[in-house]
Amino acid sequence: MALTLEGAIEQIRNSTNTGIDFLNEMRSLIVNDVDASAPAGSTVLA
Repeated sequence: MALTLEGAIEQIRNSTNTGIDFLNEMRSLIVNDVDASAPAGSTVLA
């Protein structure tokens, strides 16, 4: 399979977006977990 520069850039862009989505997903899971475990009335800074 020939890989053009445009194709390579597209691959990188797609994988980067996936990575960012993954990080955002992990962050929201962590924040939700912290919220759930925080004592009532406390403020969680995310």
